[in-house]
Amino acid sequence: MAHESAQMEKYQLLLAPHEIKQIDDWRYANRKASRAQAVRELIRLGIAKSKETAPGGEFGDPAPDAVKP
Repeated sequence: MAHESAQMEKYQLLLAPHEIKQIDDWRYANRKASRAQAVRELIRLGIAKSKETAPGGEFGDPAPDAVKP
């Protein structure tokens, strides 16, 4: 992709088989070249959606039990 950073950081993630299947199904339906590309796009979409629906700010209000500095 043209807008992807030249430098990326590796991030490992454990997923259940049904989650892998959902990612792969989405990947094939959206013609993504790799599972990694699909995961990056799904993360971007999820963050964008959370910004649209968050009532209290960029990612919403912190949880009530969140530690404050």
